Amino acid sequence: MEIGRSIVLLCALVACPIAYIALLNRMRRNGISRPPVVPYFFQFGTLGGWFLAMALSPGGLAAICAIFLWTFGLISVLTSSIYLITQPERSIYHRVAIWGGLFIYPALIGFGFILAFLSSL
Repeated sequence: MEIGRSIVLLCALVACPIAYIALLNRMRRNGISRPPVVPYFFQFGTLGGWFLAMALSPGGLAAICAIFLWTFGLISVLTSSIYLITQPERSIYHRVAIWGGLFIYPALIGFGFILAFLSSL
């Protein structure tokens, strides 16, 4: 089980930041005007946070991470997506950031709550 925890921790601390930087470089190469840097920061940050919570579980620190991600993570992702809706730019990167923040992340949180409820039965 320790090897699985190490892989998840590696995803949280290495893979998510590298993927975020690679996405920023790709947007820069494609010449995206006003790229959605902050919304993707929140999305990759919350994904890395969930990986970190999985690597730390079971424990109190994992619970604190999960509570933080359920509240502030959701608020930051939704707020950044709503901000993007008000902007005139609509590249594929902007649309993916909007859809990821408005629908995908809240759906994943809801799915997590359903799984937690079903596992407690």
